[in-house]
Amino acid sequence: MDNNEIRKEMGKLSTIKKKVSFKSREKNEKNTLKGKVTDEVSVILDNNDKHFIQKIEGKDGKYYYRHCYYVWSKKAKRPVFGQFVSTIPEEKYKKLIKQAVEKWFK
Repeated sequence: MDNNEIRKEMGKLSTIKKKVSFKSREKNEKNTLKGKVTDEVSVILDNNDKHFIQKIEGKDGKYYYRHCYYVWSKKAKRPVFGQFVSTIPEEKYKKLIKQAVEKWFK
């Protein structure tokens, strides 16, 4: 798959309406945040990674935000959800933050 096709596929990705569940890191703690992604903003980097800020409505009625990303797996030939600490160039991060502020905080 060439670079333009990969960017097109990455552009189609959305996490809106996906359910999320975050378990506590403590073994004995039963607090788990559950909710659904209600909105997102995203940018695609030059290396084709797609970074998101998700707006999540928790079961408690509060909103939460998560920064996450997808990468293109050459081996699987498809997008996969990022599992490591992500980095993003300053100019792209400014664009992503600007989208979030304009969309959710004005």
